[in-house]
Amino acid sequence: VAIMAKAHAEKIELQSVHDFSNSDGKGLSGVLRGTRYYVGNQHYADELKIKIDHAILEKISSEGKTPILIMNSEKVVGYCAVADTLKTTAKATVQNLRRQGLNVVLLSGDAQKTVQYIANQVGIADYYA
Repeated sequence: VAIMAKAHAEKIELQSVHDFSNSDGKGLSGVLRGTRYYVGNQHYADELKIKIDHAILEKISSEGKTPILIMNSEKVVGYCAVADTLKTTAKATVQNLRRQGLNVVLLSGDAQKTVQYIANQVGIADYYA
């Protein structure tokens, strides 16, 4: 929704995508102006045998964001970073749970660096990605 809103605000003309397909847990693909594009995670790029810049992925993850790769059949043509916004009450909630004697742990399927960033933001020492 945020990406579509930004495109609308920037008056970017949206194009139709054809032959759309979803690869569960990895990403999606579709044909745009005669070229097949793939949008997804590092595992999708690995499956497609597309070389990626790990330094860019590390930087995005270390900022608490999830990296999304935009690729054609030969290479990465762009990176996108998406992130959930922490609720303003998150840190206080963690502190309140601790005062009640609870051990707070963060469990996530996100990348290690992303989870570490979020855990640090809310004061959680124990986290698992």
